[in-house]
Amino acid sequence: MKVAMVTECFPPHWGGVEVHTYELSRELSKLGNEVHVFAPRLERISFTDKTEETEGIVIHRLSGLRLLKSSFSPYTAPKLKWYFKTEKFEVVHGQHIFTPLGFQALAASGLMYPRPSRIVGTNHSISRGKLERALYFFTKRQLKRVFNLADKLIAVSKASANLLSLLVPPEKIAVIPNGINTEIFSPYTPPSLKTEEKIVLACGRLVKAKGFDLLIRAAAELRDVQAKFVVVGTGKEREQLLRLTKKLEVEERFLFLGSVPYERLPGVYASSYVVVIPSRKEAASRVVLEAMASGKPVIASRTGGIREFIEDGKWGLFFEPENYRDLAQKLLILLSDEKLALKMGRRGREEAEKYSWKHIAAKTLALYRDLP
Repeated sequence: MKVAMVTECFPPHWGGVEVHTYELSRELSKLGNEVHVFAPRLERISFTDKTEETEGIVIHRLSGLRLLKSSFSPYTAPKLKWYFKTEKFEVVHGQHIFTPLGFQALAASGLMYPRPSRIVGTNHSISRGKLERALYFFTKRQLKRVFNLADKLIAVSKASANLLSLLVPPEKIAVIPNGINTEIFSPYTPPSLKTEEKIVLACGRLVKAKGFDLLIRAAAELRDVQAKFVVVGTGKEREQLLRLTKKLEVEERFLFLGSVPYERLPGVYASSYVVVIPSRKEAASRVVLEAMASGKPVIASRTGGIREFIEDGKWGLFFEPENYRDLAQKLLILLSDEKLALKMGRRGREEAEKYSWKHIAAKTLALYRDLP
């Protein structure tokens, strides 16, 4: 099949949607499909499109204005229509459909004539922030109209499917979870961080929704426990989090690594003893799968799509959202019981095999083929 994958988010930046789009496109290509990715150019302002190729994927970098991590151009929709018509794509797949490019992929393909044989979108979001809720209120009618142009909408978790159910009928929604590269995230990957202390690892954007302040407060409850807390990621709350470590007198126990390239992440996971996801909300955390594939036990907030990936007591432990004392108790359980931690890590690795990108790509391809 000839597939147009349209996304606001694509490498060299490596967030959850970027990894999802890259790995899915790569695996679809390996399965014999011709995959073209349409993503914004990286410059703040650009006037011409660029085309490149990597690992069997043709990448079209679209020109426009980059603002607040989104791309804007009055020419994007007509340009996408031209590409779809000229290249005769059998599938148009918009990623992260609450962002400009993902949304325009559905609108441009759904309103053109003749339209592509199959129009698909993927939702990576759950509940919205205050600004997003306000925008949703004013754009709900337009969202409904455009989303219903799609033949199928994929949700990466049941939690993200719930958001779609407000806009489209249930028969239009399919749940296909995030995947994980089980070859590079592996229990056999050599560790890249050297320390004699057990490493408690947390990864993600340093924003309030990710709950890193809860981890810092939990660490302050465990002053007699030998552990190093390593945080991977950047974001607007970095300075605030650093101030909190000083206020609670745990700054010596924390190491903020900043942004770590995707290819170096497996070594960081391999260095850890346990991985914590303290999020206040999460559609479908890729950190859960990266930890499981790396053979590490997970402690996570009982919220959003995270609940669909962890069986409590089997390969991870849940703590109650916002309850840093409960998080501290769960950390104490695993930090003081190496046998239990290893057992959970092994079980997590076995479970992660179900989410390999090879399996997720096969499910996605089956969805394409089943569409009338």
